[in-house]
Parts: sequence; structure tokens; C-alpha cells
Amino acid sequence: MIPDIGFCIHLHRLRQEKRPSKKYVRTVGEYQCYWNGVKVDGLSGQMVERGGPGDNTKNIGDKHDRRIKAGTYPLGIHSGVKFKTIGYSNSENPTSIPRPGILVKDTDDRIAILIHPGSDYIWSVGCINPASNLVDANSAISYRDSRTQVIAIIDFIESKVTMPAGEEPKIPKCIIFIEGEPR
Repeated sequence: MIPDIGFCIHLHRLRQEKRPSKKYVRTVGEYQCYWNGVKVDGLSGQMVERGGPGDNTKNIGDKHDRRIKAGTYPLGIHSGVKFKTIGYSNSENPTSIPRPGILVKDTDDRIAILIHPGSDYIWSVGCINPASNLVDANSAISYRDSRTQVIAIIDFIESKVTMPAGEEPKIPKCIIFIEGEPR
């Protein structure tokens, strides 16, 4: 459900697909961002995750490299070595760190679930990679496009919300709402 107040990324998962050269499936969905219940122009596209079904436990979800389960999660500031919400590298080179990223919080046993740039098929387990123009499993994520989308989301949030301080705090009134469990 899209809230009437605050920022929301609505991710609607549509399909799972598998590239013949890969041992695992990926999940592709469409996303649209909202501010105070109204669509934000230009903040939409696709997002890619590992395959499902979604599971937030260590024994199944983490151990078997699955996507997180559908639901509503608060967004937070991430301050890791490889990814940061504030203070990421200005370089478009995918090897330059830290890269931009937003933390997805309250994911039960699963930790370090991020929205961050991806490349090619999918970049990491549990995380969510923005993308564009993915028509089938052979379509590749453009790192440059994915990075641009993550930064656009971060910039929009920073323009509307006072970013909190502390150890990976929740960003006030900012969520991701994920729906769909395609198989």
C-alpha cells in the first residue's frame, strides 16, 4: 500500500527468468517512487533480485540465496565499505568504492539487504538492483544506468527528508513496498 505521507518505492515483481549460462534465476519487477502518495516523475524503472520464493530466514533465504519476502520495509542509511548512502564515490567506474546504496531495514534474519547498482545479470544475493530495458534473461543491467537510478532515489530523498545521524538509522517516513512472489 502506498502511504499518503512520506517516500515510497513500490516494487511490483513480475517474473523470474534464467540465463542459460547461469545456475540461478533472477526476479524482475517494475518500480515507481511516490512522495506523499503522488508518483514522482522520472523515478521509475525495473529492479532485479535473486530468485524466490522470498524468505527472510537464515536457514532458507540466506543459505539458499533467495530474495527477501514481499512486504513493507523501512529504508535506512548505509555506511559500509563497499556501499554508502552518504559519501559514495563520484566515479562511474564499477570498481570504485564506495558505491551508492540504500539500506532495506527490518528484514528479520537477513542483514545488509541494499538497493544498489547492478551490472550484467545481477550483482549480489539478497540485494535489489535498479535497471532498465530488461526484456528477457539475456538482457544485461547497465552499471551506469543502475548507478544513476540509485543516486536519483538518494538525491530525491535528501531533498525531502532530513537525513538522520547514528549507526545506520532509519530514514523517517521512507519505505519500500514489495509485492509479488513470481515463480
